[in-house]
Amino acid sequence: MTFKSLKNKKGLSTVITTLIIVLLVLVAIGIIWLVVSNLVKKGTEQSQLTANCLEADLQITYVSIGQDTNGPYLDATIQRSSGGSNLEIPGFKLLFYYEAGENFVMDIEGNLGPLETSKVNVYAGNAPTGMNPLLVEKIEVAPFFLDSKGLQYICPVTDYVYNPAFGL
Repeated sequence: MTFKSLKNKKGLSTVITTLIIVLLVLVAIGIIWLVVSNLVKKGTEQSQLTANCLEADLQITYVSIGQDTNGPYLDATIQRSSGGSNLEIPGFKLLFYYEAGENFVMDIEGNLGPLETSKVNVYAGNAPTGMNPLLVEKIEVAPFFLDSKGLQYICPVTDYVYNPAFGL
């Protein structure tokens, strides 16, 4: 082996080291790109859901409580306003509050377009366990949208009513 061939091997080592460094930099750039693009995508979806909430105005237009042969009941009508886009609201939550501090939540699913209404009947058979519709002190409505994973993104409460027999 001559001195010349040893010198060439040393040069080859520098080239291999440079190639490894370049490959490591490319892998690092790829990993950073995946993380950043995922964060941007999530941020964009979050912004869109928040914008949807600004356009989702639901009003409680009618509430009636009483008792019949099936037991206590509560009827409510929820109406979407005409404002905003034609985007349908996939559902809303009704929140029922009691004087004693208890509260119950019901998910009402079904698309609501502009000016559409949804009638809700709460009775012993479909009420959350322990809920007595006759003792409800306050009702709130909050629309929700579904994110890309199908999870609910709950908007702020858009309307509420207090009970003196819910005279709206």
